[in-house]
Amino acid sequence: MTTPLTQFDQVYTSPNQYVQGRDLLDRADRYVSPFGSVPYIICDETVWKIAGEKLFTTLKNADMDVARAEFGGEASIKEIERIVADAKEQNSDVIVAVGGGKTIDTG
Repeated sequence: MTTPLTQFDQVYTSPNQYVQGRDLLDRADRYVSPFGSVPYIICDETVWKIAGEKLFTTLKNADMDVARAEFGGEASIKEIERIVADAKEQNSDVIVAVGGGKTIDTG
């Protein structure tokens, strides 16, 4: 039996590493540093108050040159382009998305 030409394989790629743990934000630098030394954090204002500020401080204390941007709320090409342009301007070499699905999708 032949495979119809209209059939497509779907490939799902997920992170190759998932980390969780108590007070993990206090140790986040050890998980971010293999990817770069100039992290760019994206999150909305609510998540910034819950976790982003702590993450920023941890990375800064690890002598990383940290930048941040407020997530605009929608995962879109326009938002991705805005984030990428600003991250490049900040000379960031790793984007760290903190928050829910749309933020993670954008990061």
